[in-house]
Amino acid sequence: MASSAVACCSTAARPSLKSSTRHSFAAARLPTRRTQRAVVVAAEKQNKVQVAAAATALSTLAVAVAPAAQAAQEAFQLADGEPALVQVGWAATCAIFTFSLSLVVWGRSGL
Repeated sequence: MASSAVACCSTAARPSLKSSTRHSFAAARLPTRRTQRAVVVAAEKQNKVQVAAAATALSTLAVAVAPAAQAAQEAFQLADGEPALVQVGWAATCAIFTFSLSLVVWGRSGL
């Protein structure tokens, strides 16, 4: 019986604490300056790429919108520089005045 008790408590049956603590310290080590610098450089490169992408998108948008804005202004402006709505308003006023005169002449049965 004594031999079985000794075998139960021998060092071969127990797990080693030294190897497990060594691995846990290695896993919990803080990043070194080299890895921190690599992370910072990667973040700076990513920021530069994002800024470049935003600038490209903005310039493309500006180039695409400029002709559309110019066409919209030309649609409402004629050669004289007045908006089309003003000219349509004057044309309607003239047409109403002319139609009013024609109704008066018709109502009086002639000139």
